[in-house]
Amino acid sequence: MTYYTFACFDDVLSQYPEVKSHTLCYNYHNIEEVFIGENKIKVKDAIFANGSFFDFFSVKMIRGNKSTINQPNTMMVTPDIAKELFPEKDAIGQTVLLRSFTRNQDSLITYTIAGTIEPMPQASHIKCEMLLSQLGQHDA
Repeated sequence: MTYYTFACFDDVLSQYPEVKSHTLCYNYHNIEEVFIGENKIKVKDAIFANGSFFDFFSVKMIRGNKSTINQPNTMMVTPDIAKELFPEKDAIGQTVLLRSFTRNQDSLITYTIAGTIEPMPQASHIKCEMLLSQLGQHDA
């Protein structure tokens, strides 16, 4: 049996011409908190994804452009999270810090909110209050 990480899917799938499209999404990450200045909120349903995620799942954009998910350090949030993060102003264009624990290292990574999305339908097994670019976690 061969195992691959999500990072090599494009290379591996290029060997299978019958695969016309694919998406990547994962919620097994170590992001636990979002910081805005001195304030922080706990994150429970964050998903890392690429742009084709929107082709496979019925996530609807409220504001912003779907293609921004293909840019590093960008994220989209539901209106409830946007209001929780920035109760007095528009969340789009604002930056937040995400706490991530990777390789025994605690780090804060800057993300820009690029859009708002509708919450996933109740019947969906995928829960998402934050959609993060899979190209994220690059130090800004």
